[in-house]
Amino acid sequence: MLNAENAGLRERVAELERKVQAQEDELVCLRSSTADVLRRMNLIEQGHSPVASSRPPSSNVFKRLAVPTGNGMSNSSSPLPSRSMSQSTTNLRAHYPSALNLANRRTVSPSPRRASDATDETPTTPLSNGSSKEQPNSYGTTPRRAYAQQQKQPIKFFNVPIGKNDRGSPMRVWLSSQDMRDGAQNGNGQDLLSPSPKNGVGSFPRSIRRGFGSMNSLANAPSLRSLAHVGYKEPSFFPDQRLLQVFIRGRPINLPAPTAVRHLNPTEDSEAPKAKLSLEWVYGYRGKDCRSNLHFLPTGETLYFTAAVLVLFNPDDKSQRHYTQHNNDVKCVAVHPNKLLVASGQSSGHTSSDRKPQKETRSPIGTLGELDALLETDESQAHVRIWDSITLQTTAVLGLGDATFERSVSCVAFSKVDGGALLAAVDDSFEHTLSIWDWQRKRKITETKSANEQVFSCEFHPTERHLLVTCGRSHISFWTFDGVTLQKKMGVFEGRDKPKYVLSVCFSETGDVLSGDSNGTISVWDPKAGRVTRQVARVHQGGVFSLCAVKGGRLLSGGGGKDRSIIEWAATDLTKIAGPVLIPESAGSVRTIAPGRGGLILVGTTHNCILNGDMMTGFRYIVQGHMDELWGLCTHPLQQQFLTCGHDKSIKLWDGISQSILWSKEIADGAQCAGFHPSGGVLVVGTIVGRWLVIDALSREVVVGQKDGNAPISVTSFSPDGRTLAVGSQEASVYLYTVSDDARRYNRSAVCAGHSSAITAIDWSVDSQLIRTNSTDNELLIWSGQTGKLATDMDKLRDTEWASGTCGVTFESVGVWPENSNGADLLAVDRSHNRNLIAASFESGAVRLYSFPCTSVKAKWREVTGHSTHVTGVKFLQNDARLVTIGAKDCAVFQWTVSNN
Repeated sequence: MLNAENAGLRERVAELERKVQAQEDELVCLRSSTADVLRRMNLIEQGHSPVASSRPPSSNVFKRLAVPTGNGMSNSSSPLPSRSMSQSTTNLRAHYPSALNLANRRTVSPSPRRASDATDETPTTPLSNGSSKEQPNSYGTTPRRAYAQQQKQPIKFFNVPIGKNDRGSPMRVWLSSQDMRDGAQNGNGQDLLSPSPKNGVGSFPRSIRRGFGSMNSLANAPSLRSLAHVGYKEPSFFPDQRLLQVFIRGRPINLPAPTAVRHLNPTEDSEAPKAKLSLEWVYGYRGKDCRSNLHFLPTGETLYFTAAVLVLFNPDDKSQRHYTQHNNDVKCVAVHPNKLLVASGQSSGHTSSDRKPQKETRSPIGTLGELDALLETDESQAHVRIWDSITLQTTAVLGLGDATFERSVSCVAFSKVDGGALLAAVDDSFEHTLSIWDWQRKRKITETKSANEQVFSCEFHPTERHLLVTCGRSHISFWTFDGVTLQKKMGVFEGRDKPKYVLSVCFSETGDVLSGDSNGTISVWDPKAGRVTRQVARVHQGGVFSLCAVKGGRLLSGGGGKDRSIIEWAATDLTKIAGPVLIPESAGSVRTIAPGRGGLILVGTTHNCILNGDMMTGFRYIVQGHMDELWGLCTHPLQQQFLTCGHDKSIKLWDGISQSILWSKEIADGAQCAGFHPSGGVLVVGTIVGRWLVIDALSREVVVGQKDGNAPISVTSFSPDGRTLAVGSQEASVYLYTVSDDARRYNRSAVCAGHSSAITAIDWSVDSQLIRTNSTDNELLIWSGQTGKLATDMDKLRDTEWASGTCGVTFESVGVWPENSNGADLLAVDRSHNRNLIAASFESGAVRLYSFPCTSVKAKWREVTGHSTHVTGVKFLQNDARLVTIGAKDCAVFQWTVSNN
């Protein structure tokens, strides 16, 4: 019965997800269509002026895709006319009507009827002079000879000037007069939006009215029209027009191919690149919300974790090793009494089919039955892994299949007296279930409800065989395990000072149980009676976040909140020996204390840093990291350095060779993006409040501060010649600034307004004349880098050589999108400087390498994992030998080596 109910529940959830996705698609469609309507209204209300443009040098990167004209492949029947061209499918369709009017010469209207309702008959409407004019029917059907007549007429293009119209609309777009003539018709077939007949331009069918390279392209190519109503999403390439049409989020996106490309199969299975990624270095540590996650191993390595990776760091020889078998956030870690084995627990995560390293094919999950089978055995469930710290090989995996943990594993601990034969684990379910495992046999012995509140720590007593202690919110519990069942005795706080949280617990060398609570009090407990025997109150201004017993009968306590201090005590009578010693303010407060090499102390902090030192000489950083969502990543144009910034208001410059931090700076607001000037002398940081800062890379002083709206600045990019700065905002605009006085003076020169959603990426052309932009609803628009107007010369645009490749919706990178993507999978893209590789990062936490250019939607890849979710940035360093990725929620920075071995 339970299995049947689970199967029914899964089906209902799957159906709800499909409905929600369909509604999301409709909302995006509506938003994009509204933006298209505003553009057209803006054109009507404003004047028009012709545009001239120059042609930059063409790139030869696509020559290997080209097919000679005489090899029998289809080619353009006639040379393409040199015309000004819009960056929307509106004008693309006017320029290439044959590519978008195949089969029965019909297209899908913005609100298509059933295919069975369509008719091939085309009515005629009598004109005032007695002749007849062929009109498209309600389904967009147009006779063939109409296109022949239209192509004989000259096509004129007009630009909407910069500046708001009478309605205050900031929308700008290039449109042809033919497009507007078909903008609306009354019931008699008369064009209500047609300009004066003196223009001498015939009308076009309303099907030729969609946005180029954007999700407001609602009408499919006619060759695919007949299958659109059944969800057919296969991409197509039109060789005569050199046009690639793909689908993202179920909608067509039309991308012009370079002149050299005469033939292309967008569905062929291309090989994965030879280059592979290997994790070289992990920057950061997870201390903001995890406890007891810092250990010193006999190998001289410090064990800790961040994201889905456990790091074994040797500060003496500056080296790292990594255990990477987890597929989502690691939440806890424990070391076996033999100091060689390690147990680590994780939260529920993504399926292994989405996370498998070095995968070169698409995800095989396709049916509910396959999903059911996956949920029964897959390692995406919360589980515990026991592994060898020397070989990094997994010894056992606990918690898969029927014996699953819920949500995540928050605490793990090995038994002490019996040589570590047992493992205790607490999950993060509503009952915070405590389970005991015979981990060598992978068998759960027993489990029971632990507490109604969150559990922070779980430890076996070092001398009492059957005793273990848990603590958390409003409780401390003493458990007796008889080999079969668990018996609990609650700790009793006497008086009115019962703490809200019991934050830490440890055992002295004499076997005493000590706890630290949120009142700043250290207590000594009698575990059999469950009562306090000794107590020292208010030893820290904040809570006692960590307790650590060290050799010589000493006890170390670490203060949380604003306390930031470490105090040394005599464990027998709780008399103070030394301290308090403060850790640096930038490190935050103490989260974890652990004994280190030769009497030194390891300190993990709430700002995701690790310090090493002692009570006499103080503490120094050995690991630094970010502590809040990480979104900004840029690389130095001349050196092997990169910069990260995030919502923690911190900017950090790292050296990729020495794997060290060069400098760190705090700013007033959370940072969202960053970009270096081509000289490397200054950098621009965009914040979450619409303000961007120009910072001197050497002195770290703020040179210029400017505000563009109130929405976050999502991307900043200097032109290759360093004379113009483009600032992309989540208010859907790109602001252009002229740069002078050695990049110390900035004057706004233009605004690129025409997107319908937030800007996500900006690329400059090599000659610094054009920029291309992507938005969150996957629009691709190309603008003049000087005037901010939409570029129009299609022949120029198709062969433009781009200095960078961060836009994911382009002809050369469209293959990185998953098939039938919902538009939210891909987060960041970067092209290598040598133009051989494309790196892409995804919401699932995966990082993939593709060959460049990547024009097939079935292109294979090389994949690595390590981030938990939302890899928000990916960048190649200056020599392409290394790749850097950042995670939003895990606050982690990973550095990968790129090799062909």
